[in-house]
Amino acid sequence: MTDLADLDNSDSGGIVSKTCSIEYREGNETPRYFETELGTINSMGLPNLGHKVYVDKIGSFSKPYIVSVAANYLYNSFEILDYITDNKSNTRVMVEINVSCPNIEGHQQLADDFNRLNSFLFLLSMYLKKKPNNLFCNRPTLCCNYLIHSWQKVTAQTIYI
Repeated sequence: MTDLADLDNSDSGGIVSKTCSIEYREGNETPRYFETELGTINSMGLPNLGHKVYVDKIGSFSKPYIVSVAANYLYNSFEILDYITDNKSNTRVMVEINVSCPNIEGHQQLADDFNRLNSFLFLLSMYLKKKPNNLFCNRPTLCCNYLIHSWQKVTAQTIYI
């Protein structure tokens, strides 16, 4: 967590947390990062300290802070959003829903499956409609509805190409 504090004291314009899951994750077995002259290869497997560690940092920084939430396990995303709602209701919160967390053994990333992604975005828009508008942003469902519409167009274009 010292890395986040270092970012708060840097010239960066904001801070984005490590993408978090509902529980602590060790990540994939080593080796999971390899550097060559041509570039790097990684298969981290989403190592993180669990959502509570990152969510509890909301309000601790002088810069905008965004909590990145893994969407690989669909309903865990909503559990994390519930935890944010229950514990940070007096704070304006920015959340990134990360739908492309590759390299998690046994789990396809959500971004690779248009039907699952479309379903997830629909569920997310329904979830956000039930939440106070001032917590996440002024028009969260508008954003989700736009994404759903965009993915449907991309899916349709992909099918007919």
